[in-house]
Amino acid sequence: MNKIQHPLIRAFVFAFVFAFALLLSVLLCSCGDSHLAKETTPYRPFVVIVPDRYSGDLEQIPILSAIYAEKNQSLKMYVGLIGGDKQYFGDDASIFLKNILWDIDGKKINLPSFKYTLERSGQIKGSLRIVDLWDDTVHQEFDFFVNEPNAIAIDFPYDGYNQVHPLNLQSLPLRWTVSGIDPWETATCDIFAYTQKDSLWDHPIGTVDCFDKASISGSLVGSDLVLTRDSSFTFYWAVRAAFHSEYSVTTYDTTEIAKFSTKTLDSLSTIKIPFTYDNLLYNEVPRTQVSIIAANGDTLSSANFFDLEQTVVKKMHAQSGVKVYVRSMNRSDYMPESLVVDVPEGTVLELAPIHLRDKVKPQVAFVSNSDNTLHFHLYDDGSGLNEGKIYVTVNQDTVRHSYSTPWLSFDIDEGLKEYQVFINAEDYSKNTLSNIYWNVKHNSSTYTVEGPFVSEGN
Repeated sequence: MNKIQHPLIRAFVFAFVFAFALLLSVLLCSCGDSHLAKETTPYRPFVVIVPDRYSGDLEQIPILSAIYAEKNQSLKMYVGLIGGDKQYFGDDASIFLKNILWDIDGKKINLPSFKYTLERSGQIKGSLRIVDLWDDTVHQEFDFFVNEPNAIAIDFPYDGYNQVHPLNLQSLPLRWTVSGIDPWETATCDIFAYTQKDSLWDHPIGTVDCFDKASISGSLVGSDLVLTRDSSFTFYWAVRAAFHSEYSVTTYDTTEIAKFSTKTLDSLSTIKIPFTYDNLLYNEVPRTQVSIIAANGDTLSSANFFDLEQTVVKKMHAQSGVKVYVRSMNRSDYMPESLVVDVPEGTVLELAPIHLRDKVKPQVAFVSNSDNTLHFHLYDDGSGLNEGKIYVTVNQDTVRHSYSTPWLSFDIDEGLKEYQVFINAEDYSKNTLSNIYWNVKHNSSTYTVEGPFVSEGN
């Protein structure tokens, strides 16, 4: 296991959390004549606020003093009345009221219930004023605390960074960006780093304030890793942020897993070129040529490979403008791919996987007929035909067919003298054969086939 020292960090953070209240209500207080209200008002009013999609029992809503929600979240708001063991909401409550006036962020609403969307983040003030049938006036102010969506992303070392000294003579800074901060929230970040990606989340190396700076100090190469002049080691790292607030549950977000590698102590560099074929499902082994070409056009390396996916490794001197060219030698529908890279000195440069993709639709042509059977050549030189997606129709009726690469055959009712044949097909890369057709005329033992033609709308 690599010996990675925990970063030394100093905390300084702004209060931050990702908070969300699912079910909430605000108890209202009476601002009218209190002794008269107690004698004459049989109902105590309150307001209920729930998420837009909530369909449960409003009587079960707890009473909260603060309303936490997300930006662009929609809420349902109700006037409620309670008296004895009975509760009324919305329209049912309004029959006991003379006047209703909501004021939310300056918007006036006079309905007993409605949907409201929180269109901005931050603290949003609201109030409700009602007058009941006993002329008692109730006024209550409340606040929405609206969160920006929380997120965290890695800044450095970014994925693929390859300039870390193996002895790490200087500390390696770790940087990330946290967004969606609200004044009522706090956040802490757990840092993970390890040499095996699948085990990364089992290897935390420290916990810091999400707004502090962290670094890894000391040698990245421990006693259990053998360091030679051409050695390079790859490390994976990620950060998990926990967002807290006083009034809501803790929520989490994680970065993508990034990797960085150490430089070699040798002046030569290494380039790694992974390639793969997309959607090549059948058994024929592809033959792939991978070429490395210098900026002046000289071919530095060219070789053939015989796997669906492989990583080509080549040592070379540092240079700029190196062209990597990958093509299939026996699957013509797979388009070649190329890219230009700079190879720094003493580094291992691992490229992102190069995907060879089939972008060509299947091909079809009429070949011959024998008696009442028509024969076509139906072929795909890429991912291969999906035989479950081959359809033959004659005068809009589907007919049975047989297919054995590359031959497509089907029988025609000998009573038909003139008809249209449509053929549809799709390969495993979902390239679809154009909806084309042939006009066929049958006179005694003679067949006349004209086409192909493109059908209207294609």
